[in-house]
Amino acid sequence: MKLLRSIVVLLTLSPSLASAGDDNRQRQVDAARIAAQVKIVDLIADEPLGRGLTVGGYLDRMDARKKLWQTVSAARQVGGVRWIDDGTCQVRVEVAAVDIGQLLLDTALAAPNKSPLSYDLLEQRADQWAKRSFSATAGSLAPDRAVLIAAPNDRGGWSAIQDAQRRAMIDAARANAGARLADTFFTTSSDDEPARAKLVTWASSQPVTAVQFRDDRAVDVTIAYSATELAQAVRDASPGFQPAELDHRLEAAPPTVTGSSRIETVAPARQVVVIPAQPPGWVNDLLDVTADAPFKSSALKTARRADDAAQQQLRGLIESLVFEPSATIGERAKDNPAIAAAVERALSASKVAKVEYRADGSVAVRLVLPGKTVWSELAGVAPVRR
Repeated sequence: MKLLRSIVVLLTLSPSLASAGDDNRQRQVDAARIAAQVKIVDLIADEPLGRGLTVGGYLDRMDARKKLWQTVSAARQVGGVRWIDDGTCQVRVEVAAVDIGQLLLDTALAAPNKSPLSYDLLEQRADQWAKRSFSATAGSLAPDRAVLIAAPNDRGGWSAIQDAQRRAMIDAARANAGARLADTFFTTSSDDEPARAKLVTWASSQPVTAVQFRDDRAVDVTIAYSATELAQAVRDASPGFQPAELDHRLEAAPPTVTGSSRIETVAPARQVVVIPAQPPGWVNDLLDVTADAPFKSSALKTARRADDAAQQQLRGLIESLVFEPSATIGERAKDNPAIAAAVERALSASKVAKVEYRADGSVAVRLVLPGKTVWSELAGVAPVRR
């Protein structure tokens, strides 16, 4: 999470440090734009060229498919961002077909002996596209809005699925998407486990660009993220990543990732958690933690390190709270992805109460979170015991 996501900050902070609300909205806009670009790539890839080849097929034969994404990723946004509500936006993107024609011609010129189509044919097709364009519209949802999407109740047996279980499935699919993205950078060995887990957590909190409820009672969730944000997340997860290797893996990382979960894999009977009707005493408490970090490169980077440390402290405090008479929140979160996701949403609602920049360059960050916010998130994913 970015450091300054609260309006409660010291007046001495640099104006360049944007609020988390602005950061989150920009992430959503970026995700929607990327999702639209992915749609355009699919449209262009299916465009026929001749002799049974599509644009995608031709570029595959030329080992140049990634150049299509590079061209489309520079596509311009058409009009402004449409905010349907505070957590949902739409973006329209357009690519001039002449740019795609030029891409094909450049690709053919780079390897004329490899091209399965003549330069003249490609040039003719590019001329036909002179006045065309490819466009697409896509949207994105804030992570906490994604779990609210209703499943269709007229097919696939979704009407029999309780809301809490459906939300748990969406959260599990988001986590699965994060795990698939982490596969690009880390192995499943114990050495990579901490860094991998950190990246999965980051990925699971990214904007959602699609939720699909399938007839086999499985749900697919697609997340999107900017290349810049992904690169920083990987560096944060594993500071020792060699630059050359990181660049190589970033190049292989997809712009969007889809994760899945099935009804039988989420919240089985042994994992059912029932919220006590009587809230615990900590509901009325203010969870309050402070962490500091020694100077690192710049005041902003130091502040972010302090914020990360405070986040970890706050997570530990939340997980130590007694959830049921015989279990803590942390214990329940290990077995139930919906509870784990509720903890993440509660953490995202924490506020920066104070940032102290010290004379020695170190920074201290204080985070606060009402206990009732944690309880509200938990109550939203499990039935209440009456």
